[in-house]
Amino acid sequence: MTVTLHKHLPQKHRDICPCEVMTCEHCEEKIERRFFNTHTEFECTCRAVECEYCREEIEFWRKKVCHLEIFILVFHLLIIN
Repeated sequence: MTVTLHKHLPQKHRDICPCEVMTCEHCEEKIERRFFNTHTEFECTCRAVECEYCREEIEFWRKKVCHLEIFILVFHLLIIN
């Protein structure tokens, strides 16, 4: 359920209202202000995380495919040997 603030509310209130819907600049998902910090830190698929293999900063969604080609090659070599 999305809460829409009406234009008649003072700008000061709209700037701090926890129900104000904001857009994540990374994934463009619409989130209420009260959930925004949790979204950007823990839920956003485009948040920056460290790759556990190369220690480079990557987007969360890339984490599963960051070095997939290496794993496929290693797996293939293990099967052959």
